[in-house]
Amino acid sequence: MKQIEIPGKYNSKSYIVNVADADDNRTFNITVIDDDDYMRWALNKQIEKKWVNKSGIAKDTLDGDIWTYNPVIAKDTLDGEILFEEAKKLDVRLDILIQDIKMPGGMPNGLDFVDKIREVYEINMIIFISGAGMEPETKRRIEEGGYMFFEKDSPTFYKDLKRVIDQYISK
Repeated sequence: MKQIEIPGKYNSKSYIVNVADADDNRTFNITVIDDDDYMRWALNKQIEKKWVNKSGIAKDTLDGDIWTYNPVIAKDTLDGEILFEEAKKLDVRLDILIQDIKMPGGMPNGLDFVDKIREVYEINMIIFISGAGMEPETKRRIEEGGYMFFEKDSPTFYKDLKRVIDQYISK
């Protein structure tokens, strides 16, 4: 594991995220970028606790392969930019990105952020999430990009996320 420090801003403290090394092909870094404190906490807990067994290992029931999920959490797209820049410098993979579409004022929205990051960093799977409805232009951009989208308030939100991530990893 390598560590990336995200500096504090707006009178907040800096924080550290742990990222699995690029040569660790059994650990998948799942990056979550969301400005909602509760959603970051809930996804972190889902990834850490509910998507793995008591030993911390998730098991693919299709072919018996074993892997671990490592949550990599950022507060917003500004922190996300720092995270991806440092990941590139350290040569670590950020395999899956779960990105909130709407960000607070002045920050790039999730779609613009992904467009910018993909110019310099390869992301294997991108899933957009939102607690608010989508505008037609946003929906068009998601479909054209071949991205997945899930609504945060769906009763099957966590189950659907886990299903598509498991399908991706078991390929």
